[in-house]
Amino acid sequence: MKRVIYFLLVLLVVMVLFYHCSHQDNATQEQEEFPILTGPYLGQKVPGLDPEMFAPGIVSTGLMEGVCNFTPDGKEVYYNTAYSIEDEWKLSIVYSKEVDGKWIMPDFVSFTDRKYIQAYPFLSYDGTKLYFTSNMPTNDPELKDEYNFWVSKREGDIWGEPTPLPPPINGRGDTTGISVSNTGVFYYTLITEKEQAIYRSRYKDGVFSEPERLPDSVNSTNSQFDGVIAPDESYMILPVYNREDSFGSTDLYVTFRDENDNWTPVVNLGSKINTKFTESAARITADGKYMVFTGMLESHNWGNDSLSFGDILNYYTKPGYGNPDIYWVDIRFLDQFRPKED
Repeated sequence: MKRVIYFLLVLLVVMVLFYHCSHQDNATQEQEEFPILTGPYLGQKVPGLDPEMFAPGIVSTGLMEGVCNFTPDGKEVYYNTAYSIEDEWKLSIVYSKEVDGKWIMPDFVSFTDRKYIQAYPFLSYDGTKLYFTSNMPTNDPELKDEYNFWVSKREGDIWGEPTPLPPPINGRGDTTGISVSNTGVFYYTLITEKEQAIYRSRYKDGVFSEPERLPDSVNSTNSQFDGVIAPDESYMILPVYNREDSFGSTDLYVTFRDENDNWTPVVNLGSKINTKFTESAARITADGKYMVFTGMLESHNWGNDSLSFGDILNYYTKPGYGNPDIYWVDIRFLDQFRPKED
């Protein structure tokens, strides 16, 4: 009997070592096949005043990607990807970063739990906190809504275990689309039976202030959501669904805020940004130089019955064929929409 047990233990050790080595070899092979990318923003050429697809075939792929965030130095990226397994949709946060001067292949963040949705990540402008929306159980009787805000704090090079934000920012309805200014003001979407509107709350001394609904100049309909605030709070870019001046179902708009906390009426960002499809999930780089957003500026005539089989195959395997991709543009394109000085 002792020999049998000894043999089984040896066999188990061999199997574990084989599993580890084979997976290590696969990971090494995958990394070897990943293109060599160096420099900030995955070594991509920065855009001008016209939007360009970000990292095609690398970050923008045949999957559905969006909500793309960068660390202040541009050497880490965090974004959402959506995919379906056995008819169940998954939404997870993916990252890549520069290691020893080279970018590594994108992978799920360490705290990923694919049993749940982990959506709309927002990386704080100082790069130390990662906020997101999730239907993970909070185990808190005060937080009974399906979707709540969570935060993971960076501990050196590692992201800590996420924790839900406390009331009153959670606990009053489903929440989504959080963003935080450099001065610690939280902007987010609150979804109730009455409406879907953008609110804000200041975090000070460990407590959130009573949430405040932004004025009607920002909340112009019942269907604006997931606005992103500029680092200095001088403007917000937000998606609005089905306004009369839209180019399609959901477009991106901008509203500007002055030093007296007055907000201009939202303005459509125009046909260079918006299409007949959905544009949303904007993010602003920490230095305020670029806007990154999700869109379908390249769709290869997707949505009609004359597509070839090759077009349909490309839809699932290549960027720009009908699934949302990530685009970016120089923030100076906003100058044309700024209110004129008297």
